[in-house]
Amino acid sequence: MRIYKSPQVGADEKRFVFEFSGEMIVVTFDGVSDIFDFSGFPDGRMDSSMIETALEYNPILKATKVDNILSVELLNFISEDATEAEKFPEWIEV
Repeated sequence: MRIYKSPQVGADEKRFVFEFSGEMIVVTFDGVSDIFDFSGFPDGRMDSSMIETALEYNPILKATKVDNILSVELLNFISEDATEAEKFPEWIEV
């Protein structure tokens, strides 16, 4: 699975915590966790409006699968003094 953490300056210090396993993402925000399982996701595209979550903010911006390769764009709150790597992330394999 390929992941892109799309930076967004947050108004407070709350941050998403991401855990990855296969094609599953566990996201925790402000003490609440939700599981996003893409293991049955066919080739195609899914945007955030198609995803339900128990979290205050939907962390999944978009998921795309092409030739059986899953790419997921995640919302990632950062602080104003974030590192260059946080401000300008690259796609990563997990």
